[in-house]
Amino acid sequence: MTTFDFSHIFFDADNTLFDFDGSSKLAFRDLVNHLNLQDWKDHYQKYQVWNHQVWDEFEKGVIDSVELRSKRFRLYFKEIGMDFDPNEANDLYLNFLVDHATLYPESLEMLNELKQAGKHLFILTNGLKEVQKPRIRKKEITHLFDAIIVSDEIGVAKPNVGFFEVAYDAAEQPPKEKIIMIGDSLKSDIAGGNNFGIFTCWFNPKGKTNDGNVTPDKEVHSLTEMKNFLL
Repeated sequence: MTTFDFSHIFFDADNTLFDFDGSSKLAFRDLVNHLNLQDWKDHYQKYQVWNHQVWDEFEKGVIDSVELRSKRFRLYFKEIGMDFDPNEANDLYLNFLVDHATLYPESLEMLNELKQAGKHLFILTNGLKEVQKPRIRKKEITHLFDAIIVSDEIGVAKPNVGFFEVAYDAAEQPPKEKIIMIGDSLKSDIAGGNNFGIFTCWFNPKGKTNDGNVTPDKEVHSLTEMKNFLL
């Protein structure tokens, strides 16, 4: 039976440690209320179509993070026929997102136990700089991580190998067999980790079907299961 002893753990942030979907809904609800619109859930569904499209363009390197910020709201406002500054909407939304920062209930216990066990913890996120580190500071967990790598700060995003090279250097280049990449996204976290030659673990709490061509080395369905695997 193969056993693993990872010394360096690369965590994705959103929908891995943080309940980003829940926070995003609340932040968008606040934005819709600010704009005096009705039925925020309907508006959220419309926005998400454009948001996913634009984030996909960003992760493929088609657009940069500056364009991402405005484009998703520009396309959304065009669809609903509203004249509002997309940059202002983005700023409001990001501020609301920080306000609603939410860790999964099991995240803090898991991180503390891993840290106490001598593991080196890192966050590798494709998020925006106005959001990621402020949320981490808000939840008072910054001290648990050796480094926090944010795509918006380094100019390259997962799954690009350049992102993982920055994280690898921040980890002081341990043997790759001692590193594990954990995340909920097959196309960014798992594909990126696979391409960089490190062990990958797909966090899949909703039991999604993997119908693509990206195969993780491990799949877990809860943070408790993840913790038990890592300790």
